[in-house]
Amino acid sequence: MAFCVPLNRLPASEGIFVLRQIVNGGAGRYHVGGYGRVAEVCAEYVTEHGGAFISGDRVRRILVEEGRAVGIATDDAEIRARAVVSNAGIQPTVLSLAGPEHFPPEYVERVSALEPSLAVVGVRYIIDAPVFEAPIILAYSDQSWLDDDRYARLQGGDWPDIPLISIGVPCLFDPSLVPDGHQVAISAVFASPDPTSETSAEAIRRSEVVIDELWPDLRKHIVRTEPYTARQVSRMTRDAVVPGQGGEAIGIAQVIGQCGSTKPDPRTPLAGLYIVGCDAGGRGAGTHQAVDSGFNVAAMVDADLPLKTHERR
Repeated sequence: MAFCVPLNRLPASEGIFVLRQIVNGGAGRYHVGGYGRVAEVCAEYVTEHGGAFISGDRVRRILVEEGRAVGIATDDAEIRARAVVSNAGIQPTVLSLAGPEHFPPEYVERVSALEPSLAVVGVRYIIDAPVFEAPIILAYSDQSWLDDDRYARLQGGDWPDIPLISIGVPCLFDPSLVPDGHQVAISAVFASPDPTSETSAEAIRRSEVVIDELWPDLRKHIVRTEPYTARQVSRMTRDAVVPGQGGEAIGIAQVIGQCGSTKPDPRTPLAGLYIVGCDAGGRGAGTHQAVDSGFNVAAMVDADLPLKTHERR
């Protein structure tokens, strides 16, 4: 679940590094106030230090002038900048927002061929009783693990009786997230990252069969359920610009040929345009990888494009 890739494709160097990082860092945890609070604190930091945080708007394109990224255009405005740092994913950034015409053909070809991680889909359960006893729960059998062959069979409809299921119960880390006596639990199971794939619905259906068997009292305590699929993930986080891509859990897959020295460079061939997030610049599992990238790419931009004295605040 930490990597969202078939296990035979995960480089040992990546697996050992990340698992050591998880163990040394204290393993599972959750942020007080909910995980979204992390993003809110980042936005607050930006505004407190003279930046602008704009919500509820959408970047439509990256402005390119004389072979350089010089800003972005939204529905309402154009914003100029000394650098554009994109967390939209390397494929949507290059192939859609900036446009392939601004990059060398071999770079466009490589970006187009990058493999996405698997999708994670599931259900958010809002329940009126403490059904779950642990904040992180895994359900699996010796049939649950996926390699390339098993994943191909899964896409063809040949599923294991028990898919690999993770259940997170955030309120057992932070009780302030729910009213007394209630719980919120989020199930997660692998599916195709293709937003149009039927595997999302089937994965959720099969996971609920197992969950109902393991927690037979769950259904009578459900206040509301909120399913989420690869299509919904894509709509929220990553435009689908390549067939079979868009709903992936962790951006491009951490597989052989896309890790370490073969991972995309945060510096793109278009001057002034950088990629940040899980697609470039960092190592780790999921959000850890994205945060690591954020620090690394920020230092990179400052080194490449130092502010002039009169620009500093």
